[in-house]
Amino acid sequence: DDRFEVVASFYPLYFFSKEIAGDKGDVSMLIPDNAEPHTWEPKPSDIMKVDKADVFVYNGAGFEPWLGDLLKSSQNKKLILVDTSIGMELQLMPEYDEVFSNASNVLSFGPYKEINFSNEEMPYLEYSTCGNISISNETNGNKTLIRIYVDSEHAGLEHFLFLSYNITARLYFENGICIDAKNDFKDVIGYPTIKRAFEYVLPSGNYTLELVPNPINRMQVVLLAIHDGTEEQEEGSHEEHQHTHEHITDPHFWLDPIRAQMQVDNILAGFKKADPKNSEYYESNAFVLKNRLETLHKDYLEGLKGRQKNDIITTHEGFNYLAKRYGFKAHAAIGISADEQPSAQDLARLTELVKSLNLKYVFSEPIYSDAVIETIARETGVQILVLDGVHGRTGMHAKMDYFEIMYANLESLKKGLEVQ
Repeated sequence: DDRFEVVASFYPLYFFSKEIAGDKGDVSMLIPDNAEPHTWEPKPSDIMKVDKADVFVYNGAGFEPWLGDLLKSSQNKKLILVDTSIGMELQLMPEYDEVFSNASNVLSFGPYKEINFSNEEMPYLEYSTCGNISISNETNGNKTLIRIYVDSEHAGLEHFLFLSYNITARLYFENGICIDAKNDFKDVIGYPTIKRAFEYVLPSGNYTLELVPNPINRMQVVLLAIHDGTEEQEEGSHEEHQHTHEHITDPHFWLDPIRAQMQVDNILAGFKKADPKNSEYYESNAFVLKNRLETLHKDYLEGLKGRQKNDIITTHEGFNYLAKRYGFKAHAAIGISADEQPSAQDLARLTELVKSLNLKYVFSEPIYSDAVIETIARETGVQILVLDGVHGRTGMHAKMDYFEIMYANLESLKKGLEVQ
């Protein structure tokens, strides 16, 4: 058997990979169909499976938080990695939209503070203020150095640096150690004034921000500290909730047929690298798959015309790409993980939303507990429909493939959005 070995992290990528590989590749997946993928952890046998593979296909965008540890444990030095998020425009998770929106507003409208380097003393960057940086030939070589002081009030919070130009930012603690960014974002979709953003969790102390290089005469930088996905404001200005925020960008792009085509392109590139002699075969299969995805997209556009509603209530935060693509809004009871639980305020907010929008339906997901959605349905008297996040094949969709599930979703949406 001269077929090359492919391991995909979970079902949609397994399906795409199998369609492209055809009879030239042996495709398997790590996360079982009935497992909740956001909390799944690999076992030694899974590491052994990856060790034997030629190609490992994963979603990317933080969907597989265990990936780094798995690859460190793997002995397979020739493994070809396919990150299907490469080239993808990523949407922010809703809980961070407000933070990026506030930063964008500060970059555009202030308040401003001029930061220049004419004095001998290194300038400071203040919280929630747009620093207008003036760069001259006298600036310290090709570096721009700015001080940041994190006091006890902001210590331990997530800090974001927002830049108006896509240049590198390095942050040094007072002892000279360079602080690694938790996340590094470039050209986040929907925020054209933010060209680069870095996320840190910082203890109290003095820091030096180094911006390298200096390709322009002026640029802007904003520092925000956030907690629980909400910008720090006066005490009591926002409700507490129990969501955890491991994800800032949404990894559920396989539900958008247009973005799924980009995933197909990334998988195709990996297969051609692994098995170049059969490149034309893989290209042909990928072409057919992308055409099917394009047809799916057109069917959604046509199928959701004439709807009377523009909002849905779902179990978890997984349908934002699908909703944005087709012009409606998804409201979730919990965040990414099935381990999360909505607070009483979350449930009250969603219950009131169902009533205020006069919705007749809410949506459960096969892979998640129905308890939360059943509570909302019981409080409001609405019916429950199924909307599948296609993490795997389970429940009533256990014997369906990706396209069959997506078309079942379309029928549920047509009913839930009251298409005439």
